[in-house]
Amino acid sequence: IDVYEIDAASNRGIDEIRDLRDRAKYASAEGRYTVYIIDEVHMLTKEAFNALLKTLEEPPAHLIFILATTEANAVPPTIQSRCQRFDFRRITVSEIEARLRCVCGQMDVPADDKALELIALQADGGLRDALSILDQCISLSDGTVTAELVQDMLGLVGHSWIYRMTEALAAHKAQDAWNLLAELLRGGKDLKQIVAELELHLRSLMVYRAAGSVEGIDLYAEPEEVLKKQSSYWESDALMQMISRLHECMQELRWSPQPRITVEVALLSLASGNVGTEDDLDARMTAAKEMEQEKAITAS
Repeated sequence: IDVYEIDAASNRGIDEIRDLRDRAKYASAEGRYTVYIIDEVHMLTKEAFNALLKTLEEPPAHLIFILATTEANAVPPTIQSRCQRFDFRRITVSEIEARLRCVCGQMDVPADDKALELIALQADGGLRDALSILDQCISLSDGTVTAELVQDMLGLVGHSWIYRMTEALAAHKAQDAWNLLAELLRGGKDLKQIVAELELHLRSLMVYRAAGSVEGIDLYAEPEEVLKKQSSYWESDALMQMISRLHECMQELRWSPQPRITVEVALLSLASGNVGTEDDLDARMTAAKEMEQEKAITAS
């Protein structure tokens, strides 16, 4: 009862901080300290920070503030200078995977190594998210937590589909890529997830081609023989341009009235090798306009 958590996103005004400051004067009810956890502290207003500053400068002996934020740069220097700062890092995939294996062992739940690896990758450095995903998978499993179950639950496209898509793009077969896209959509897969996984795979190919290995780098987990084979299809510059084109596609999907067409156009660009920098695209657009103008003049 001596620990209070406050969400600064919804309690960001000076009145809320004044109320907190008044309550903080009272001694702890049970423990040695009274702890106030202010989450997303960067959301406080300037006036609220000023009201909090005096208490931080001369805190009562029983009082501890924990200011949590994802944007430390948005916290005023006057506040930061009166705090001890601890920067937390993302947990690595191998560490999350090891913890999940330990949890499964304690719960006597069989789980495939590939399934735990997928969960660890999708958790993106957050152990809490990984444990939540594992809990859902256990509740849906008939016994063993398999990679297929994890893929279905998370809506993942899966490596085999992405590899087939990559082969089609490397062979300049846009029709085959479109057919694969249609099959995935019929299976209920999300367009953004398809683009995201293809982008991750191309990133793996780029890193492998540049470094000759992906060891120690948390990537879209894939066997080395596939990376070695498919990274030979393109030069590094081409892979960077393809990733950039998929990134543009992901941005366009936010506003496109026809998302599927947006993805199909992107796949056609990748399959035809018609990818380049934004300057290249502008140059092609300018050249196309000039040709139209010349045709109009000739016709007249």
